[in-house]
Amino acid sequence: MSDRITRREDLEAYLVTNLKTYQKYARRLCRDLYTFDDAHDVMGQAVVNALQRFRGCNDEEHLISWLYTVVRNTFIDFHRREHRRTFNRADFDYGMADINHSMDGQNQELEKRSQKLKDAIFLLPNTLRDVMILRIYEELSYNEIASRLSLPYPTVVGRVQRATVRLSKNIKI
Repeated sequence: MSDRITRREDLEAYLVTNLKTYQKYARRLCRDLYTFDDAHDVMGQAVVNALQRFRGCNDEEHLISWLYTVVRNTFIDFHRREHRRTFNRADFDYGMADINHSMDGQNQELEKRSQKLKDAIFLLPNTLRDVMILRIYEELSYNEIASRLSLPYPTVVGRVQRATVRLSKNIKI
């Protein structure tokens, strides 16, 4: 790849061959503030961004530095977005008040299960918690969640799946 790289197919081939290098970089960027799942989301979005914005590079050296820049900028966007929209416990408790109030006359066991689920969701990492609150309590579709959180649809699907696996391991409802 020492010649000018102009075709998207060349970029795709390079990414397939060197993806682990950029994944390690994304994990390093996320290590202090976020989870491995978040690094996976950052890397997925970085690949999408790179494929959408690729206009050609003079040589492999420029391609390498450009891809590191794409991953870093994607992480910065991710961090800003997460900082703006993270639910906190008070918001979550306030939103749950209506649900708990409507259950006053119902089965105590159902209330206990609801509380277990609420507590387990709160213990999820912010990125997984946000999508599960929107999915379970606001009953939004994946497309609506993606739109509300400004995330790609596949990222929402992946986060819901990962959160569901974690919840099923942590609680038995």
